[in-house]
Amino acid sequence: MPHLSKPFPAQRIEDLISMAAIETSSAVRLVLASTLQRLPLERRADLALALVSRAEDATDHNLPSMVWFGLIPLGDSAPMDLVRVAEKCLWPATLNAIARRLAESSSRAPEAFEALTSISSAQPAALRKAVLNGLSEGYQGWRKATKPGSWNRFIVGLDGDSTSTRQISELNILFGEGRSADELRGVVGDSKSDPRTRLNALERLIEMRASGLRQICEDLLDVRHLTKAALQGLSFFDDPGLGPLLAGRYQKFSPEDRPGLVTVLASRPVFARALLNRMKSGLIPRGDLTAFHARQIEAFKDAGLSFELREVWGRIQPTDRQANHCPIPAYAPFLQNGWIICFRFPGFYPGLVCSAPWGHEPSQSLPMPQSLSNILLHLIFSTKDRQPWLEKGVREKAHAFLAGAVRQCECEASITKKNTTTPAPSRRNTEPFLPNN
Repeated sequence: MPHLSKPFPAQRIEDLISMAAIETSSAVRLVLASTLQRLPLERRADLALALVSRAEDATDHNLPSMVWFGLIPLGDSAPMDLVRVAEKCLWPATLNAIARRLAESSSRAPEAFEALTSISSAQPAALRKAVLNGLSEGYQGWRKATKPGSWNRFIVGLDGDSTSTRQISELNILFGEGRSADELRGVVGDSKSDPRTRLNALERLIEMRASGLRQICEDLLDVRHLTKAALQGLSFFDDPGLGPLLAGRYQKFSPEDRPGLVTVLASRPVFARALLNRMKSGLIPRGDLTAFHARQIEAFKDAGLSFELREVWGRIQPTDRQANHCPIPAYAPFLQNGWIICFRFPGFYPGLVCSAPWGHEPSQSLPMPQSLSNILLHLIFSTKDRQPWLEKGVREKAHAFLAGAVRQCECEASITKKNTTTPAPSRRNTEPFLPNN
């Protein structure tokens, strides 16, 4: 958020920079760091340089973060200014944040990222590890990135601990690093390797469509943290033999991974048939197949599959976009305490039915299978202090008005009170009360 006070005079900014270089009080330096957010963007790096070059504040609890808060906008407006600060920075926490930001924007500002790795190559190992941590955090979730030219020089001597070794290995895979598919297979097959490193290597193999990918993915289906990626790799193979194989291992999958398996099995006709056969045998619960998956199978236009789907799971009721987005007229009559107006939209099965006065627990709740295809809309009106304000004649006309409006939307209406459901007023009795529009 921009500061709304009068901007700093140019001479005052120079005074602040000079003070930051010689000030002995850490409290005053903290005030100077907080002033960064009030300076023009083009002068922030100058004041930050004077602060981050002071080694005595490297482990301060507040200063590294406060300086970074003032530098954040430079990631978009002047990334090379961040590189200038990183070159003189002796604070690992601030250096970590700068590296993370430049890694995140490396596709938009590659020259700044290249410059960062180049100047960091000459820094001590402790500071380079801070940069390495930032790069690892900034590239989380990336599948591929351009390798900086000074990368090999940057990582020299940084693989002395397990964390740095893992981070370098992950980034090497991300950068390509000339690794062959054979090397990636070795990483994936090494059960002692870091799980995230194995996952990155497997994703890279899938992206490359490497030879032997099917067997690799089949072998990794039982490895918990690699199951989802292995399923993704197998989904590229239109092999009838894979369907029974995957469906037959359904019970071995964890509950968290089973929805992904059902999605893969419903993605191809040759897989879907194996899925329905296992459901018919009771080996895969019918409820694990959602309405989304059922519609996906129906969309294959395979008469045999559609018949099996109806036999095993049920019929998919055709829907209508207009019915699904049925407009509700803008009126709100005052109804007596406890009345519930139920609209059942066409194209849907009956769903949850609740019969209870407002504020009380429902006396009956019926199960709602195929929940994505069952919609029952309840409109509940309750007057202040639940007083019966409407007389009998007025109430009947209000109900007729509501029922008529609902029927205009091609919906069914019923009125529920005290566990009793009664038909809504007849069409003949509702016509005089239909909305004009």
